[in-house]
Amino acid sequence: MNYLKMTLADLKQLSKNARIILDKNFEDRAAHMALAAASKEISRREREAFPDRRPNINYFDCGLSVGQEIKFSIDLSVEITVYNGRELRWNGHIIHYTPLKNKLREIYDLPLNGKGVFKVDGKDLDEIYDETYGPKSS
Repeated sequence: MNYLKMTLADLKQLSKNARIILDKNFEDRAAHMALAAASKEISRREREAFPDRRPNINYFDCGLSVGQEIKFSIDLSVEITVYNGRELRWNGHIIHYTPLKNKLREIYDLPLNGKGVFKVDGKDLDEIYDETYGPKSS
């Protein structure tokens, strides 16, 4: 499938369809591959459309893979894994990074910036983001 030739609407529909398949069968490799490719292409187009804006995190761009664990350093019993390029699986829910940070900040009464609490193989997820997309401009 040539994702470069697909419209943005088609890419989003493909992502939605792949998520539906994965909700029924998380082991479906073809659905994971389609979702990964569509997520990367959507992310690339967003960066082109808004070059001055830092993009939403894409876990695949950051070198993570489906099912990879993200540790919440405040409570290691919290299970978070990469679901696709843009979403995480937490507590049986599929959720984006910012809403997850906000929810856990609320539950654990964390400071507003909440930096340094999400780790991938011991490395801060925010640092991985900065290395992937560049530091925040002043």
